[in-house]
Amino acid sequence: MHHNFNNSQTTFFNRINPILQPQSNMLTDKENSFIESNPSISSREEKRVQVLKSYDILNSQSIKELDNITELAAMICETPLCAVSILDDNKQWFKSKKGFNLESTDKAISFCQYAIKANSFFEINDTLKDEYFRKNPFVIEEPKIRFYAGQPLIDPDGYALGTLCVMDYKPGKLSAKQQHMLSRMAAEVVSQIVSRKELAEKKHFEEIFIRSIDLVCLIGNDGYFKLINPAFSVVLGWTIKELMSKPFLEFVHPDDRDQTSIEFAKQTKGIRVVNFSNRYLTKSGGHKILCWVSNPDSSKGLIYAVARDQSEKIEPEVQLIIAAKKFRALFENSPDAIFVEDTAGNILDVNIAAAAIQGIPKEELIGKNIRQLIPKEKYVKLLSEYKKLFHGSIKTVESFLWSRTKGAIPIEITCKRFDFGEQPALLLMVRDISERIKNEDECINNMHEKIVLREEQVKASIKIQEEERNRIAMEMHDEIGADLSRISILGQLINKSSQNDSIKQQIDKILIASANVQENINSIIWAMDPKNDTLENLVAYINYYTSEYLETSEIELKISLPEKIPVLNVKSKTRRYIYLLIKESINNLVKYSEATKVNINILTTPDLFSIMISDNGVGFNTDEIPRFGNGIKNMKGRAAAIGGEFVISSKKLSGTTMLLNVPLV
Repeated sequence: MHHNFNNSQTTFFNRINPILQPQSNMLTDKENSFIESNPSISSREEKRVQVLKSYDILNSQSIKELDNITELAAMICETPLCAVSILDDNKQWFKSKKGFNLESTDKAISFCQYAIKANSFFEINDTLKDEYFRKNPFVIEEPKIRFYAGQPLIDPDGYALGTLCVMDYKPGKLSAKQQHMLSRMAAEVVSQIVSRKELAEKKHFEEIFIRSIDLVCLIGNDGYFKLINPAFSVVLGWTIKELMSKPFLEFVHPDDRDQTSIEFAKQTKGIRVVNFSNRYLTKSGGHKILCWVSNPDSSKGLIYAVARDQSEKIEPEVQLIIAAKKFRALFENSPDAIFVEDTAGNILDVNIAAAAIQGIPKEELIGKNIRQLIPKEKYVKLLSEYKKLFHGSIKTVESFLWSRTKGAIPIEITCKRFDFGEQPALLLMVRDISERIKNEDECINNMHEKIVLREEQVKASIKIQEEERNRIAMEMHDEIGADLSRISILGQLINKSSQNDSIKQQIDKILIASANVQENINSIIWAMDPKNDTLENLVAYINYYTSEYLETSEIELKISLPEKIPVLNVKSKTRRYIYLLIKESINNLVKYSEATKVNINILTTPDLFSIMISDNGVGFNTDEIPRFGNGIKNMKGRAAAIGGEFVISSKKLSGTTMLLNVPLV
């Protein structure tokens, strides 16, 4: 039975408005008093509505992507009415519904308001026997609701946005399994609503990113731009492709590169930089002074940075003074040890970290030669590398440094030439890599153990899969053998036949048997191909099989596939039984339904495969036609063997609907 009460909506609400005035909600005076005396309840409701508005789904049209879920919910719960309702502070909005056409109602008369207040599954078995609901307009007037069950739509922060609810014109009660399925489908509704919000936020961010007059970028720890906005091209003149083709330091003014390198090194360690200024070269041959703010993400090896062109605000002389002060501050406070040496290896200056790693006071280090700080057996090898560093043919070298407190310490040295006063000098950045070497060794050992374990798991998995595939192949071989025997017998009959009509009949049977052989061969090929073990390929094969099978009939096919299919493998037995159930369902539909149209809806989640097949045929009554009994029993048994459920609903002259739910975990 289908009730459409949309046409009388205006008249109906005109009649009930006087009722609503003295009764803004269905709570008792005692309950209202409790809420008013507990500000936290009122405050949480205000916060809930605020969170709901952030999803931007109020006052919008129905969400078609949710229609498959409401269809399945009504089918599973065996109710004529189902809806996804969203409740703000005044109204209840229906974003997807089955069995009625209302777009919204006043929140005051909604059933769903009690489900979101309870924040858990809410059920009214018989509204006429419930003192709070028997006077509700929707119980007294059309559609005369007698049964209601609602599952709140809880967002990731714990706020109820609305409900997934089912309703009936007669009293009822959901089973534990139906409640469980309603809860899982409500979670899928929330997932889709959250995805819509995330997509909208992403589009909003992209709009800001593109239109911003500030220079916004993403820099990798390898020194390359990973993402830049159009403002870079506007300010500097370089194309985006040119800026991303080489390290960003090559676009920095030569006199600012050392300081920029130090700042960049800090950021790669997760240290945030604020108001750092340097000069960037423009394509026209000049330069721009950019003031930077950065926020590094060490876990991802990325630096989020924003810069603003300050060229017109900062005088060159002032900028040089600022740069000198910043360089000295960076030099002294750098977490890496920094040595300044002349070309003979004599130490001209060191920072605090250099004195700490040596375990020697700063004033005692200045004036020493670098060879005095490196173990003698390591110095000869380092000397040749040191020359390469000096001439710039290599950028880093690993060696050892002698510490009074720690002994020989493994280090990484990065070298840069510059002028120290009036003499050429080297800037050596020295990093203690003891922890890195230790972690690398542990990582190698762990990786080896994981590889060995993984190989064992893969071998065991392959063995199980091969055994299952061999079993399936043997079963199919038996089927093909039976068909071939049939072909042989029919051939003998043809040889003995002397009537043309009989010959035609036998030939038709041979063709049918041959088609069966070919179909079985195709099934074997599909089952034995490892790439078909994925859920995505299972859905694709069902689409191909049903389309091909129904193409030769006069039945019009409409198939709805999920937009996103979870990436996971399906057990061979599960995949095969699903295929056989669908094959038998389609075969019975063609043979017995006399249908002209069939709709197939497939829904997938990370732990559930669901398919619903509906036709407009003559239908049947399973109680009155015993010949269907064993077939349906066998199909239900096959579904149960893989932990699933097969439901068939049919009435004479009303078509047939078959629903298959199979867990994937």
